[in-house]
Amino acid sequence: MVIFPIVSRHSGNLARGYLAARIFEGTALVVGTIAVLSLLALSREFVVGGQIVFSLTALVLNFAVYRPRLVPRAISLWGLIGVPLALSGGLLVLFGVVADSSAIQTALTFPLAAQEMVFAIWLIVKRLNPSAIATQ
Repeated sequence: MVIFPIVSRHSGNLARGYLAARIFEGTALVVGTIAVLSLLALSREFVVGGQIVFSLTALVLNFAVYRPRLVPRAISLWGLIGVPLALSGGLLVLFGVVADSSAIQTALTFPLAAQEMVFAIWLIVKRLNPSAIATQ
């Protein structure tokens, strides 16, 4: 929600899409958490679904900040490269090709997870690019 007004200045559709995707992601994560806590047999599918939705929302966010250079392009490009890897890891688990939390899935998810942490630290320390925010 915090980044919505800034991204909407550059692309209203991307900002709305990102907000909707994050709401969908949050819903999937809450359902997955409830399923795990309830010890339902389908809990793993809900959790993996959360990873897939997270990958898609990361795609929208990184594309939205890449174009107007709100963060260094290397950070957003790193995220754009990590998205298909994390998405494929989630799909491999969903279709039973690899086990959940396997080394393969972890390796595929790690680049995007690391980028999300670097992205968050960048926003805390450096914030968004003020000159990119000012241009509309």
